Amino acid sequence: MGSNLFVGVWVKRAQNFFDLNKNVVDYNDLYLYRNVGKFESNGEIFMAMRNEFVEYLLELLEPSGGVRAKAMFGGFGIYRDNLMFGLVADDILYFKVDKKTRPEFEAKGLPPFTYENKGKEYSMSYYQAPEEALEDSDEMAVWAEKAYGAALRANKKKKV
Repeated sequence: MGSNLFVGVWVKRAQNFFDLNKNVVDYNDLYLYRNVGKFESNGEIFMAMRNEFVEYLLELLEPSGGVRAKAMFGGFGIYRDNLMFGLVADDILYFKVDKKTRPEFEAKGLPPFTYENKGKEYSMSYYQAPEEALEDSDEMAVWAEKAYGAALRANKKKKV
């Protein structure tokens, strides 16, 4: 069988819930669990939520291990080891950059993530992921590692 069945449900966070070895979308006191081929819950289903693009990204990022998505501000943050290294807005993936990695994104002509507030446009240290990263898991791993490295360096600066 060539297709996978994905089921996502909101369930209440519980102590010692069940194996957290799944891709998880964390939203305050709720988790969205994504399982392949079977349905699990603790019995309290709140609503089904699906973002196929985020699910696809989590599949591509699965070899990196421990990657999860957290719903935020109408989009999603992409996390590894509790560090945000990517964000998804309007089904576009952006990776964290710093002075070391930004030139690689700029050389490819990739735009930064921008948002508008009170009529003024702001950009953040996230740049759009290259198209080839969205089509190939090996390429995704290379670019995700660069973004995670930038997130680690930014986190070290915060702690100093």
